[in-house]
Amino acid sequence: MDADKRHELEENELASFLVGAKTWWAKHGTRVLSVLLVIVVAWFGWNLYQKRAREARETAWSNLANATSPEALKQAAQSYADPAYQAMAWLKAGDLLLGRAITPPEAPPEAGAAGTPTTQPADPAPVSDPAADLDEAETLYEKVLGRAEADPVFKLNARLGLAAIAETRGHSDEAAQQYELIQKEAGEHYEAIAQQAKARQARLVELARPVVFGAEPPPEAPKGPEAPEAPDAPTAPMTQPMGD
Repeated sequence: MDADKRHELEENELASFLVGAKTWWAKHGTRVLSVLLVIVVAWFGWNLYQKRAREARETAWSNLANATSPEALKQAAQSYADPAYQAMAWLKAGDLLLGRAITPPEAPPEAGAAGTPTTQPADPAPVSDPAADLDEAETLYEKVLGRAEADPVFKLNARLGLAAIAETRGHSDEAAQQYELIQKEAGEHYEAIAQQAKARQARLVELARPVVFGAEPPPEAPKGPEAPEAPDAPTAPMTQPMGD
């Protein structure tokens, strides 16, 4: 086959291909463009979603790290629906409430007292109720235990908080039950928490033992009135002998 014949065949094949491609595009081109457009839009949408989710996550964890009050922590737990995040926020809020109930903040000094300014602050801190703080802390610890997705460490620390609340209320039996559950659930995986619960349980036993006092010493015999001291004897005046 000479070169001219081969060139003619190649041109015919190219023309056939172009005709076929044109026919195929006329039939399926719109659908292909639609699919490509959907893929591009989905790719950009997914990237935008990931970016916003990352920003929301960073903002939420920053708020959790900077929160210093139970109210701020509870609000943070409501703002970000992540199981680990919510469990940590509830746990920290419960710890703050428990600490506030055990050691209430000091009342602000009265106006006009020595060394204090006479003007009152614009919005004084609210006076906390220890009993109400214990009730709220208990509710938050229970919410951590009820969160199935929460990390076991969070749940064990929540039980430590419940045991501390029981101790504060004077319910030693309830506290001992919590410490038993902690040691059972911790096992060998969380030995430090198990040892902590064991030590607190031992302290409960020591506190339950009655204090034995020694015998009181016999009372001393009453002493009578002391005799008055005898006055000093008067000294005779010295006289000078007379000469002869």
